[in-house]
Amino acid sequence: QLKLAARIKDERRAARERAERPADRSDSHTAADSEARCTAYGDFDSYPDGSIIKIVYCNFLTYDYSICVPGPRLNVIIGTNGSGKSTIICGICLALGGSPKSLGRSERLGDYIKHGTQEGYVELHLKDGIRGTQLLKIHIKKPTSAQYYHNNKPITQKELKALVHSYNIQVDNLCTFLAQDKVKSFSEQSPQELLENTLKAASTTLLDARNALIKKQKEEGNLEKQMDETRKKMKQTDSLIETLAPRVQNYLKKQAMQTRLILITKKKTVVAHRGVHARFEHEKAKLKKLKDEVEASHQLLDEKIKTLESLEKQKGTFDADMTKARNEVKTAKQALDSCINADYRSELDDLEREYRRTKDKASKWEGEKMNMESQLEAQKEALTEAEKEMEGYKEANEEYAKQKQRIMMEENAVDAENTTISKEYQDLKAKKNRLQEDYHQIEKFDRDRYSLLRSRYNQTGAGQAWEYYLEHKDEFEQPVYVPLLHMEVPNPKDNVYLENLISIRDLAMFIFGSKNDERRLMKAGPWRIASTVVNPRDVHSFSTDITRDFSQLGITRFAANLFNAPPPLKHFFCEANQLHRVPICPDKVDIDTVSRVLTKHQMKLFLTGSQRVMINVSRYSGETVTQMSALRTNTTMLSCHDERKWPNAGNLEKMKRELMERQEEIKQKSGELDERKKILDEKRNKQRQIMTHWNNKKQKMEAVKNALREWQRKFNNHMKGKPDVESAKNALDEGKSQLEKKERKRIMKMFSHVVDSKKAMTRYLNISTATRDVIIAFKKALEEKEEQFIVWNDQKKRLEGESRELNVHKERVVQTLATLKKETGVSTHVEEDMNPDEKKKWKEMQKAFAREKLPESFDDLRVEEENEKGRIQCVQNDGDEKDMVKLEELKEEKVQLESTLNEQETRQKNRREKLEEEIEKWLEPVNQIVGKINKNYGAFFERLGCDGEIDLDKPDDLTRMSDYGIRIMVKFRATDKLRRLDHQVQSGGERSVSTMLYLLALQEECPVPFRCVDEINQGMDPTNERKVFDVMVEKLSGNGNLGKSQYFLLTPKLLSGLKFTKSVTLQIVHNGASLDKNAHKWDASLFLERMRQDKADREAREMRSTR
Repeated sequence: QLKLAARIKDERRAARERAERPADRSDSHTAADSEARCTAYGDFDSYPDGSIIKIVYCNFLTYDYSICVPGPRLNVIIGTNGSGKSTIICGICLALGGSPKSLGRSERLGDYIKHGTQEGYVELHLKDGIRGTQLLKIHIKKPTSAQYYHNNKPITQKELKALVHSYNIQVDNLCTFLAQDKVKSFSEQSPQELLENTLKAASTTLLDARNALIKKQKEEGNLEKQMDETRKKMKQTDSLIETLAPRVQNYLKKQAMQTRLILITKKKTVVAHRGVHARFEHEKAKLKKLKDEVEASHQLLDEKIKTLESLEKQKGTFDADMTKARNEVKTAKQALDSCINADYRSELDDLEREYRRTKDKASKWEGEKMNMESQLEAQKEALTEAEKEMEGYKEANEEYAKQKQRIMMEENAVDAENTTISKEYQDLKAKKNRLQEDYHQIEKFDRDRYSLLRSRYNQTGAGQAWEYYLEHKDEFEQPVYVPLLHMEVPNPKDNVYLENLISIRDLAMFIFGSKNDERRLMKAGPWRIASTVVNPRDVHSFSTDITRDFSQLGITRFAANLFNAPPPLKHFFCEANQLHRVPICPDKVDIDTVSRVLTKHQMKLFLTGSQRVMINVSRYSGETVTQMSALRTNTTMLSCHDERKWPNAGNLEKMKRELMERQEEIKQKSGELDERKKILDEKRNKQRQIMTHWNNKKQKMEAVKNALREWQRKFNNHMKGKPDVESAKNALDEGKSQLEKKERKRIMKMFSHVVDSKKAMTRYLNISTATRDVIIAFKKALEEKEEQFIVWNDQKKRLEGESRELNVHKERVVQTLATLKKETGVSTHVEEDMNPDEKKKWKEMQKAFAREKLPESFDDLRVEEENEKGRIQCVQNDGDEKDMVKLEELKEEKVQLESTLNEQETRQKNRREKLEEEIEKWLEPVNQIVGKINKNYGAFFERLGCDGEIDLDKPDDLTRMSDYGIRIMVKFRATDKLRRLDHQVQSGGERSVSTMLYLLALQEECPVPFRCVDEINQGMDPTNERKVFDVMVEKLSGNGNLGKSQYFLLTPKLLSGLKFTKSVTLQIVHNGASLDKNAHKWDASLFLERMRQDKADREAREMRSTR
């Protein structure tokens, strides 16, 4: 190493001398010179083809002029921030034709020139065992131009990339070249990008095959688009056909209907004319017959008039005789009526009726008397019985009054107790309302915490996941806890301690009670939440007892005592963050003393009011080293977990239970009072029933007394009104005697008048009979005359009407004949009267009528005509002959499109089958590569005590080549499960470990000339950083593929006590504005010698102190 340091010192001195001669810089570095220099770190043959032998920087970023000579294996480049470590990576990338985008810095090449200069260059020497060392160079000029050189000959960037590709160098691949600003981009790669970059490093053949398959997939997609376009055209054509078909159908249907309508019109004209003509002839014959009937009727009317005049003369003679006989009969009747007494029978009936009425009253009076006597006896007996039943009424009434007073006193006591209970119930109700308000306040704080969870963890979907859990809570076997929702911090000042100990990621950790619950929630949505499983059987309490020596230091509590939470949640924090082993110390404390005491108890962390103190014990020297950092005070995550803001939060349930118990007691007491009141009501009702019974008896007795008095009054009145039957009998006999005397005198006088009346009546009847015959004959003759006149008059009027009607029919015949000639071309409907042309037309027309099956009657034809017109009107008017032509063209186009679609589907099917076969062939080697990488990756993670897994992410549609990818799954805690590597899930250190181990696993199976990783160890915890570095040193120094590749690892610092081998090249960058002016005179051998001496002195002191 001393010789190496001296050699590097000479090279740098020579470089500074060359820097004074800029014109000779590019010519001073030859391939032979590079081969000579590379022996400083090993044989020239130990460098793999394509590896870097030497790099020269001139006016590039932070370097004026510098030379870097890497070793053939692992190159660890250390330098403080800003010293220019990343400049080495940037120069390698640009000199190999890489894009500035791969560096994550500026995309302008001019920005890579050192500030204050106008141009600069980077020269790269590559090992080539066949053609010798190859010199590659990029010369950059402002503002942003660049020229590339190969062995000092200008070449294009495309030619340079082809040359670099021939060595399998991939500076644009994150799997082989990871610049500082691109480290986080590795975990942000999609599975598809990771697969592409892996194949770049593994096998260009498989990568080309993948690109070819993606191209074929796109071609298949283009063919699918063509098929969709054809289907779309077919759909458009079908739509046009569907649109035109009704129009054409309407057009054809309308044409047929119009032809039929013309035939109907013609036949209707023929039938109309035929009917009108026949009617005219019929009316003509009818009119002639009517004229004859009118003449005959007039002659008969004259005969009836003569007979009537003769009978009228006879009637006048008989009317005078009839008047005289009627007067004689009237005189005789008046004399007879004067002798008739019509009142005799009536007066006799009145006398007998009065006697019967008096006799009936007497009989009825006797019956009523007997009934009243019976009722009086019955009422007297009822009164005696009622008076017996009323015995004991007075004593019962007095007892009822006493019981009523006693019941009222007991009811007043019950009412008083009820009033007291009601008042207490109202008080409890008010307490319950206040308790409900407290619950609402707690719910408000819960909503605040949920809002914080939803807003701060929006990208992971934690809020949506928690909503899903709440909606499907019954489907989960165990409760699910989230620290941000379930932690309670009694003292808000303790938030600072907790947020400095618990990561933001862990605050949103979903803690499940079973694997099944975790699996159910993770499959339910696209959220990417952090989760773990804490089995309830594994939950136990962690000791936080304060020992005597802790108390003497002022330690009164541990971090686990700062908050309250469900047991599984508290178990998780004590298990994952060791909060039960983190003491909280006062501000004024001796850090060294506390560190020494905590070291005895194997505790490595404690907090004071303002600082976080880490305790490290050196494995080599045993010295205790403390690292102090200020506590973050801008705590916001646990601001809504202040337990003091929750009114009665700890006592709500207890208060609720006490309230419920007292309500239950009141309810029970109220029930007892209701029962007592019910018993009192039953007693009162019983007493009321007893008194009601006595009152009913009393009312019954009073009713009997009243009824007895009423019947006595009625009996007395009845005895005063007895009828006198004897007097009534005497009055009847006297009346009958007087009526008989008066009636005998009247009968004798009436007999003489009857004889005279009979003679006058006989003469009147004879005259009346003769007169009646004459009158009957007269009336009959008059009626016949009137009837005949009416008949003659009607016939006359009808004749006049028929004449006018005949003229109308004649005009209609003329009109229909004209219409017939116009519509049909014939002058008559009689075939015998037609000329030859008319007969020909007539026969053709008759055939058409028969073909269309037209009806024969005019009414049917008119109905058919209206129906046909209606059908024509219903047919749309949007069709014409052009539509019919267009429809035929569209049908031909549809046939052609169907043929095209069938051909495209066949071609697509064949292509898909071929694509599936090629994908299967491609998958076989890819699966092998991924399997080997997975095996290496898992082994590396196993050495770290963690789990890692690599698998090929296949799409549901296996032909979608662009969706194939590589998925990295990692697990860093025993309580976690394997999760996809993601920049939103894992911490920065976890991503760095995962990335570094993937690069190592990939190199094991997919060797490239060199790999570059810049500051990937930043963020790793010391344990994992040490293990990863040990793996790198072991693998890169071995005989496997990793040992055949050059590696660049850039870092600002390394852990102490790391293991190195002779294959590791350690380069320290000293650069910057504060660099000592004599830094170029530093002697590495002197530094090493001084370090050895310091170590020996320290060991000697320790031995003396031990003795």
